[in-house]
Amino acid sequence: MSFPNNSTVTNASLETIPETVLPVEPGVIITEALLAIVGNLLVVLSSGWRQTFPPAGRIFVLSMACSDLLLGVSFAVSIDPAEAGRWIYADHWAKVLATAECSFHTLTAIALAGLNIDRYYVLNNDVGLSGRKSKLFMFIAWIGVLSWYTFAAVYGVPVTYNPIIARPVFDLNTFVWFTVVSFGLFAAAGIAALFCVILVLKALCSHQDAPPAQPGVFHINLGPTAPQIPPQADPNADDANARWYAKVVLLLTIGQLLLYLPYSSGLLLQEFTHVHVSPTFLFWSYWLTCFNTCFDVVVYSGLQQSFRTAVYEIAVSVICGMYNVCCRQNRVDLEQAIQTTSL
Repeated sequence: MSFPNNSTVTNASLETIPETVLPVEPGVIITEALLAIVGNLLVVLSSGWRQTFPPAGRIFVLSMACSDLLLGVSFAVSIDPAEAGRWIYADHWAKVLATAECSFHTLTAIALAGLNIDRYYVLNNDVGLSGRKSKLFMFIAWIGVLSWYTFAAVYGVPVTYNPIIARPVFDLNTFVWFTVVSFGLFAAAGIAALFCVILVLKALCSHQDAPPAQPGVFHINLGPTAPQIPPQADPNADDANARWYAKVVLLLTIGQLLLYLPYSSGLLLQEFTHVHVSPTFLFWSYWLTCFNTCFDVVVYSGLQQSFRTAVYEIAVSVICGMYNVCCRQNRVDLEQAIQTTSL
């Protein structure tokens, strides 16, 4: 089997869409790049600072943060081409960006599926996936997905710059095998995640709360009064709060997965049918999908008290370190001034 190496980067759709009517908003790209980089960098640092997640969940959340962080960096690279309305860098950088685009979106979906599979195991068996299995699973996923898209970029799948979304993309019409496998990878991960989310949410909603306590019988004791025992925290209240938090996270996860549908549907209609799809719809649906890189930080980290505590401790350490460095520098300058004056 031979693969023609003809993946020259072209600026697609410029012949039919004037640059003056392109729906690109560079401010949107700048905002998403900044939020994705800062937010996911905090998740990566907090995961190393202290163990803010269970063993398996920490692996999946850390993997999502790494892939979303790298996607945020790729967003930053797209700012200048978005302002220019065309690809302004070398062709090989377009291939790198297209490979990163598909790889990291797929890896985020796979990590999300693994996280929800772990939740399902915890709910049914009280024990989730082991940390070793989670590491092995994500290691194989990273190697396999990156190898697949690198193979596609090197051996002939054309890369074109799409000025509508301001991103270089693989051409889906040239090789059917590439399109089928790529969509299959992403769809399988998304469907697995959605299936596990629905199972866990159904189990949580069908949970029967503990029966109300029976009215107590009071006895009057005329003897010496025994020391009163302080009231204990109600474990049922903590359990109810945990279940409420879990339901919120699961509903937000469903919303995240549904965010992929508008752009995916528009892309398929544009590529494989004669239906006209509005460029404005494609731009906003695509970057709404990319907003998941920031939304992941909120849903899987920001809502956890342990994450907020870790971020607070990191901030305090950085401020204290900067203060010590500045004070040491001022102390040295003061001592030098005193010595100079004494001389």
